[in-house]
Amino acid sequence: MYKDSRYRPADKFITINENDPFIQKIDIPMPEPPDLDLIEGYGLDPYDQIFVRPKIPEALVKIGQDYRSIDEKWLALENQRHNLKKEIEWLKRVIYYHVNGGWFFINGKPTYFPPAFYDSVAFLRTHTGLIPQVRERSRRLHLVMNWAEDYHYDFKEKNYDAQGQRLPNKYGDELVDVGERTMIGVIYGKGRRLSATFNAIARQLNKIHNFGIEDYYGMQAETGVKSKKLWQKWTTVWRTVPWFFMPYFDGSDYSPETTIRYRRSQEFMGSFGLGNRVDWANSGSSSAYDGEEMKDQIIDEAAKRREEDWHMAWDTAKKTFAHSEGKVINGFAFACSTAGEFEKGGGKAFLNMIKDSNYYERTESGRTISGLVNYWESSAYGAPGFIDRFGESMHEEAKKHYFGELNHFLQQNTEESLKKYREAKRTTPLFLMDCFMRAESNIGFDQIICDKRIAELQFKKPPLRYNAEWSHGIGSDVVLVENPNGRFINPLILPAEKANRKYFSNGDWFPQDPLFAMHCSDPWNYNETEGRRKSKGAIVGIKRRITYHEDPDEDIKNWKVPDILYTYSNRLATVDEMAMDAIKITQYYGGLHSPEINNPHVVNAFRKHRYSGYLFFFRNDDMTFRSTPGYSKTGNTGNILLTHGTRFMKLHGHRMNYLELLIQCKELQSAEDITDMDLIAAFCGACMSIENDYARGEIDRTATVTYRELFGQR
Repeated sequence: MYKDSRYRPADKFITINENDPFIQKIDIPMPEPPDLDLIEGYGLDPYDQIFVRPKIPEALVKIGQDYRSIDEKWLALENQRHNLKKEIEWLKRVIYYHVNGGWFFINGKPTYFPPAFYDSVAFLRTHTGLIPQVRERSRRLHLVMNWAEDYHYDFKEKNYDAQGQRLPNKYGDELVDVGERTMIGVIYGKGRRLSATFNAIARQLNKIHNFGIEDYYGMQAETGVKSKKLWQKWTTVWRTVPWFFMPYFDGSDYSPETTIRYRRSQEFMGSFGLGNRVDWANSGSSSAYDGEEMKDQIIDEAAKRREEDWHMAWDTAKKTFAHSEGKVINGFAFACSTAGEFEKGGGKAFLNMIKDSNYYERTESGRTISGLVNYWESSAYGAPGFIDRFGESMHEEAKKHYFGELNHFLQQNTEESLKKYREAKRTTPLFLMDCFMRAESNIGFDQIICDKRIAELQFKKPPLRYNAEWSHGIGSDVVLVENPNGRFINPLILPAEKANRKYFSNGDWFPQDPLFAMHCSDPWNYNETEGRRKSKGAIVGIKRRITYHEDPDEDIKNWKVPDILYTYSNRLATVDEMAMDAIKITQYYGGLHSPEINNPHVVNAFRKHRYSGYLFFFRNDDMTFRSTPGYSKTGNTGNILLTHGTRFMKLHGHRMNYLELLIQCKELQSAEDITDMDLIAAFCGACMSIENDYARGEIDRTATVTYRELFGQR
């Protein structure tokens, strides 16, 4: 029971990956606090409850200065123990915190400091010699790393598709303890100068000095040269560890070039000691530690690695942390990186690793695909200059500042200012995908348009979701039924008299209004994965502008149509279910359906259920119809598809209401990516199908808008 009404209860959990459209949030449980009167700061007014860096007693400072070896220091303390009772009591307390962590009142709340976080703010200095500021952002990072290393859970409910492949879980699903570790480590995309590397070093130091016998620790950057610089940072922080936290290590050299071995000096009391060792990788290749069994590794700036594709090499590298194809996890990896310029190498591999580290997408063994788990914090959270006296983030003020700077660049709208905008987004990312902002604007979708619209949609209510259902069996009217887990996102609801308008002729159903919309689908193949992830099936419908009487504004950006009618991106139990959804939504709106030509499931379903009249056929250059309906996304077609979609985005993206599609558009980095991005393929396929439809010559051009007019090429 709380004895003082001024105090707040301790957090029962923290939530990470929150308020970002690119990643799903995770709740992490917190430890139970002890009795309040045992927590440091109890009895003080909340305003006065701040963490104060402890002052090492002068007698202990003197011992550290007067004696050279660790053995000699502890022997001196032993010899003076009768005169240093207060100092020894102080020492017992800080060593307890060093091993177990400690509880402190911060602004009226019992707050747990993990062991390494306590070390960092109480005694260590950064590699530049600065005293670390107490920041909630840094504390959270330590909590996340400890949680991931001790994580031994999987979701209780496991769902599978018809081929036995496991489907993703979702936030709120129940967990079950499986009795063994299921996470290898953490992958952390970040902005610059937010202390991630320092905190990783502090945690590794704490582990080396407290746990294990004959364990191996390491660190690796994008190249061997950068790994050596990381080692120099590491050893600079290591030299600030107080002597009473420092285990015996081989020799007395505090400037080791390659390796530190934790064992007692041969010349003093024999060779007993922890036996742990730490060194650095001589290259940025996964082979640098190939075959070694590693307890802990810092992987710094992996997004800038060019010696190899880190995403592909990780299957080999992770064997240093886990045996039996990930069954037995014996080590921990912390991979943090600023993304740098995506086009210069490493960024795409890092992005693929992030996608493979989805907490809610597990393999049968309960691991994520990579074995790592994503952690993300906006650069506005805990940013320097936006931290209060308690270490809490003033992130609302920080966001106003950052957004103000970004908007200033956009308002200038010059080549130089837009370059600065892109650089600012990359170095101080406010959303996860900002890490991968391209340096140039002439590749893929316009990321600035995507940025602005994504930011606007963030502050709106989540879109409504619906399922399309037959009212009385296949062939009857289709109704859209609202469902929080519905497969169709934000569909336009038609008046009853406008929906399901079809007629039957020569054994098939046909739409009454074939020009109302163009639908396009991209089903998954059973053997198809996206970067080792299970791909989804997508459907997109675009309402077409047929006459000048609709939205007669001269400025094409003010037109209400063409507009997207809905988006659909799902991995169902079978492709047949997805194909049936394609039939239902096409009947509901009318128009034509252009399926992906290399996957027959949708075409076969339309023909099986007598909906061939809804299928769209491209024309060849000689205006003859192709023999097979639909579009292709293979070969050079990817570039053609992208041309149509990017033009649509440039003109109409500012009013697009489909967040998932915008996110994929922001993620896309090259035409090759389109084969793995379901919504983009369907969206671009619909745009390309519309263009070809105008080329067919079946629409009266004197009373209609051509495709080139539709997309601004008058």
